[in-house]
Amino acid sequence: MAATASPHDREAIMRAAVRLAARHGTAAVEDILRAARVNRRIFYRHFVSKDALLAALADEAARAIEQELGAAVEGASDGAAAAQAWIERYLALVWEDRAVGAARPFLAPDPTAGAAVIDVVEAGHDRHRALLESALRGGHADGSLPAVDPDGAAFAVHATVLRHTALCLRGRSAADLPTTCAHVVGVLQRLCGAS
Repeated sequence: MAATASPHDREAIMRAAVRLAARHGTAAVEDILRAARVNRRIFYRHFVSKDALLAALADEAARAIEQELGAAVEGASDGAAAAQAWIERYLALVWEDRAVGAARPFLAPDPTAGAAVIDVVEAGHDRHRALLESALRGGHADGSLPAVDPDGAAFAVHATVLRHTALCLRGRSAADLPTTCAHVVGVLQRLCGAS
């Protein structure tokens, strides 16, 4: 009789990979197996490869970030406030240690990962940027960001946020969260023609 794949084992593998990635940035399959207390056969019941595991982790993290960003923009009073809330929440996810561990597979994917992981990460970026673009469109419509080009501004602001994210995750950012948020909001304001 063939053994069935246990959801508990899958979850243990994913949590072990997240813990190791939070500490080391990447981990070998053997290290993940040891940390999850499962054998290779159990691993391959759930994931066809390490890349499949990394893609699943990146997708889970991207969707969690998407929910956080969606909740942040939902309660905003206007488009400008929604865009600022998006910026502040995204950056806070990186500066807050507890949040970055779970988000790291998306925010800083394993550099040796294959195309499947990159595809998942890019799809996540597209969804995150779409939330910002929607906020900017709202700001254009409600007059809080009358001069904004939603497509161009969303791309530029998202790129700026991602660069700050990379610097923070590598320990290369000298700025604190409020300073970084003010910088990115300033970028948005300049894109909108504000002085």
